[in-house]
Amino acid sequence: MNAVTFAIRRRATTSDAGAIFDRVGARAWALAVWLVADERLAEEILVAAFTDPLLARRLRQGGAGLLLNVRERALAATSNAASILASSSVEHADGAETTREGAVEAAIKDLPEPQRGFVELALFGKLSVEELAAVSGTPRSVVTASLEAAMRILRPVLIREKTNGARREHAFQV
Repeated sequence: MNAVTFAIRRRATTSDAGAIFDRVGARAWALAVWLVADERLAEEILVAAFTDPLLARRLRQGGAGLLLNVRERALAATSNAASILASSSVEHADGAETTREGAVEAAIKDLPEPQRGFVELALFGKLSVEELAAVSGTPRSVVTASLEAAMRILRPVLIREKTNGARREHAFQV
């Protein structure tokens, strides 16, 4: 990440780019790595997003606009995304073993747009409902409804009952 910071500061087309990178760079990194599952490609995406000559347009939207730009670039760069989550195994009834986080990842990736985008930007970009609405040009009520629908789909994957039913275990430790 230090190489990315250096490249952005060296090639920045505006003085605001470095300040915004300081504020949202870690979130942009997490989002890019989540989507492309390749640290080198994620670095290239961040440098391109934060040094874009058309950056001034995104800066009007602040960090949220740049996070949206990072997401767009990452989705364009690859259609085969992978998780940055730590692995923990879950045994299925048929005896096959898969990772629990893999199930969460698959569930998120299977969400329809714009639900998937809102969840990724909220989870990795830490954007509020208001920021999601502003950056996407979508009414707040539609963003809220999309997130609620996504959570109805994700809830069974995110929360798993222990075998004795006494306690719930969460897939994401937030």
